[in-house]
Formats: sequence, structure tokens, C-alpha cells
Amino acid sequence: MGTGAVLRKFRGSGPRTVRIEADWSSAAYPLVAAAIRGACVRVPGLSAKSLQADRRVIALLKKAGVRCGVDDRGAWCEGTGVVRPFSIDLRDSPDLAPAAAALALFADGESLVTGAA
Repeated sequence: MGTGAVLRKFRGSGPRTVRIEADWSSAAYPLVAAAIRGACVRVPGLSAKSLQADRRVIALLKKAGVRCGVDDRGAWCEGTGVVRPFSIDLRDSPDLAPAAAALALFADGESLVTGAA
């Protein structure tokens, strides 16, 4: 069944089950923290097929040279504590701005985050 919430709705013709997928914007923080601290983390319940724009946190981490990805068990990050400078446009995922800013603070050089206004 996974780790997503399951809601039961008791209106209309009978109960119905609705799946709510895990939240990519909330998952960005432990993923970025692992990258910065040189730790490993897995956030279960996330899918690469998600419609959430904040799934781009994986692209952000990869731009910063961090080993990370998404598989059938969720998103994962294997940080080394080394963060490369990066450039990213967050026009379609502005909720990632705080996580991107935190990552940029630890980059070995100047990073550029745009589109988060």
C-alpha cells in the first residue's frame, strides 16, 4: 500500500479510497541536509512519476554534484559533504527556494537561484 495517506470519503453512493502522494517539497529538506552533512537518507513514498513540480529537488542536487535519485522505494541521497556551485531556475517550483538557498550556502563557490519570486 505504500506510505501515502489513505482517506475514506463517506458521501454519495458509498465509501471511496483516495490516495494522497507523499510531498516532494517537504522531502527536499532531509535530502538537502544529507547532501550538506555527508549523510545518507531515503524518503519513502515519493515517485519520479509525480506531478509535483518540487520533484525537481533531485535535479537540483544532481546539479550540485550530489549522488541521488528516485527508485521504487522513494527518493534517496548519498551526500559527501561536498557541494558544487550550481545554477537553477525555480520558476515552476518556487517552494524549493529555501532548500536551494540552504544548499547554496554550502557550495564551494557562487551559486545562482532564479525564478523564485
